[in-house]
Amino acid sequence: MPWQLAAAIAVGSGIAASEQQKAGGAAARTQSRLQAAEIRKQRFAIQEVALQNQQQRLEQFEDLVNTNEAFAGFMGRSDRSISALKKREATKYSTDVRRIQAQASREIKKLSTQARVEEQRGDVQKKIADYNAKATLISSVGSAAMIYGSS
Repeated sequence: MPWQLAAAIAVGSGIAASEQQKAGGAAARTQSRLQAAEIRKQRFAIQEVALQNQQQRLEQFEDLVNTNEAFAGFMGRSDRSISALKKREATKYSTDVRRIQAQASREIKKLSTQARVEEQRGDVQKKIADYNAKATLISSVGSAAMIYGSS
């Protein structure tokens, strides 16, 4: 009779340890999902900064064009050099905007990759915890069988 109690305790403690390991794995997975969500939220800040940079560059471009038109009007000029300057500045402006957008896109893709890696890390931790839980349960059943066999 005492061996039955010992076997039951071994199995019971194995089940409890197994469930605790599973819960730890689930918690790790949940934490990883939350962390990934926080990483993904950062894209909004990147987009906002990119838009602010584009707006700032547009304002610089408009100021330059307006200043050049004012000087041209003051000097009584409206020749091709003023037109060429506007065209050159418009080209520089569009190049700058494309660079700003490309940089923001790269940073957002990097964050997306980080978020996926974080989620995968949580999945792996959960799988490891599940495997360990199964191993603990099998071990405790084996211990109970040994107790039962030795009586």
